Amino acid sequence: MIVGYYLTRLLAVIHAVTVLTSAVICTLQQWTLLICYCLEFVPILIKISLINKLGRQTRVFRKVEYDPNRFKSQLTLSIAVLFIYLVIWTSVDMPKCTDDFEIIGLEDEMNPQ
Repeated sequence: MIVGYYLTRLLAVIHAVTVLTSAVICTLQQWTLLICYCLEFVPILIKISLINKLGRQTRVFRKVEYDPNRFKSQLTLSIAVLFIYLVIWTSVDMPKCTDDFEIIGLEDEMNPQ
């Protein structure tokens, strides 16, 4: 969870200072952003589901057993699903960068008529 958070912040700074733009860089930006968000939010969702399971089991006075390896397997499964999604998305519709920057209205403000 913390790894995904710090990777997201680090990659945001790297993407902000990246001057080069190409189809590969745009694709990598999308991939890294989604992977970091997956590493950030999936552990939170898994922990919330564990808390719900604990609540349900304690209401009926049952013993709660949770395997720590299940957390790792659920995280690995979600990352695998994300990679499959990204591969399909990139093969069907690759992201394209556009560098169209245009300042409109600057000359009108400097030279009022």
